[in-house]
Amino acid sequence: MSPSAHLPLPLSGVKILLTRPKANANGPGDSPSTPDALALGLQSAGATILSWPLIETSNIAFNLPEDFPSAYNGILVTSQVAIRALYRQADFLEKKPESLDWFAVGPKSADTIKAESLQAQSDALNKIHIPKHFDALSAVEQWREAGLLKPGHRLLWPCGDLANTHLVNWLAQYQITLLPLIVYETRAIAFSKEERTQFKMVANASDCLVFTSPSAVEAYSKINPEHPQKQIAAMGASTAKAVESKWGRLDIRPQENTLEGLAKSIVTFYIANPV
Repeated sequence: MSPSAHLPLPLSGVKILLTRPKANANGPGDSPSTPDALALGLQSAGATILSWPLIETSNIAFNLPEDFPSAYNGILVTSQVAIRALYRQADFLEKKPESLDWFAVGPKSADTIKAESLQAQSDALNKIHIPKHFDALSAVEQWREAGLLKPGHRLLWPCGDLANTHLVNWLAQYQITLLPLIVYETRAIAFSKEERTQFKMVANASDCLVFTSPSAVEAYSKINPEHPQKQIAAMGASTAKAVESKWGRLDIRPQENTLEGLAKSIVTFYIANPV
């Protein structure tokens, strides 16, 4: 047996609290208990996972624009939840959007499009453009510079009720129209007094808090308003901004805005700062 076999894993003894909704983590065919890439990456490095979702999402009824898809050049997606909600709407496939390109911010979104199309036995799948950098602003800039997005283009953007509309204004300066279409809503989970007390105990016993959405940051602070005396990790610009605004610091932020990238950044942090 090699000497390295006796070395402890980098996250051995580290308790990490995940606040991510379980339903968001899974693809078609997965059960709500299926571990996502974040939990698997952290567990493989030896972490003890404390999973306590603070928010939940639910699909809502929506009306596709009357001029969809004929007046549009593509569909921009920033959320796997939104993609699933879009495919659950019967008239989406009836509109035959196969003439449109997909602009997917991240490989997981692209995989979800393919899986949903396959599950629906639909041919409504054309080109899927995936950027090199997985944040929305960097992605649209890359697509614009590559000539995929041009002045006069119109994109449909299925999203949640809390989506940051900064992206709409950003594209507008280039005469590109992005039409938000709210297809799901996000809300904080209502906990009983006993559950709130239990959550505080779990949170206070953890070594690292992990957030992947601003709404989870807000929900956490309402349940446990004390300033966290532990490491804080966040994925995404809006989530990072929410953490820094709420607590004045952010310890861990991935260079790549994916669950795998977030797990890697946490592992890297604890290798450099062992407990």
